[in-house]
Amino acid sequence: MSSKYVFVCSRLDTMVAKRGDILSALVHKGYEVTLISMEEDFAAEEKLESIGVDWHCLGGKRNTVSLISDLFVFFRLFLRIIKEKPDRLISYTIKPNVYSGLVLLFFRGVKFIPFVTGLGYAFQGGGGRRNFLKLIVVVLHRFSFSRARSVVFQNQENLSTFLNERIISKDRAVLIKGDGVELPDLDKLGGRPENPYRFVCVSRILGEKGLRELRSAICNVKLVFPDFFVDLYGPLESGGDGVPYEEIKLWEKEGSLIWKGVTKDVSSVLLKHDFFVLPSYHEGMSTAVAEAMAHGLPVIGSDISGIKELVSHEESGYLVPAKDIQSLSEAILSACNVPR
Repeated sequence: MSSKYVFVCSRLDTMVAKRGDILSALVHKGYEVTLISMEEDFAAEEKLESIGVDWHCLGGKRNTVSLISDLFVFFRLFLRIIKEKPDRLISYTIKPNVYSGLVLLFFRGVKFIPFVTGLGYAFQGGGGRRNFLKLIVVVLHRFSFSRARSVVFQNQENLSTFLNERIISKDRAVLIKGDGVELPDLDKLGGRPENPYRFVCVSRILGEKGLRELRSAICNVKLVFPDFFVDLYGPLESGGDGVPYEEIKLWEKEGSLIWKGVTKDVSSVLLKHDFFVLPSYHEGMSTAVAEAMAHGLPVIGSDISGIKELVSHEESGYLVPAKDIQSLSEAILSACNVPR
């Protein structure tokens, strides 16, 4: 009898885009594969159907804290695991990791492997409310990861945090260098636009991606280059750290960050630009940065784990301290003056 894999994730579109080939390869090898997500996405659902992956939606909210909603999600996942009877359960991101681990406390024999793709808002602390949230999240991780066979990390800093918080033991920690990215068609590279200062940021629209600092830095740069702006692609986010749409419209009105919405073809977007910017506060291993570099774009990014492993300062881009508007402004100005 073949093994059954169950994957649990938050965003269905991201899961299929980043790991669809893994799901397809498992199906091709004869394994039963089921994917459980917290959100729906029509295009991703069609892709899963085409490769033979069963899919179910929990209907929860991945980026908000609601006791009632979270309890319903936990109960739905519990019932789904009873029905699926997996041999291996692999989860990604904070809520799926915690829910899956807690559910598996009631089951024996399931090999549980959570992937920590970044620590996110809940782990950052700062202020009474956020410190309390961090305490709760750490305690929940200790319980939920107690049955994990291995825990996979994408950078050393995240791994060290889990060891320091006594969430896992060192012998169960596995460090990898991100999910990897699909290389573009090399024949399409090199045809950059004539405008020498086309900058782009592809990111979830969150404050902790450094977007407010980026907006301020752009305003500084516009004192030297009045027509300068940065194209912004990515999904709007609800919850405590999401940037309100009204604020984004103000950015557009002043001509600093121009939000272009969500793109399903990141490759085409990158090929139309010269530099990639991501001044994030924290990352797992930034797929967005890796994709930009695969397309030949230099990167201006924060000097943090998940970016600094990819970008070599002044060789493949610029690294600046997170939240440092002045350093970010100077890096953009330096990039603008790089001969094409």
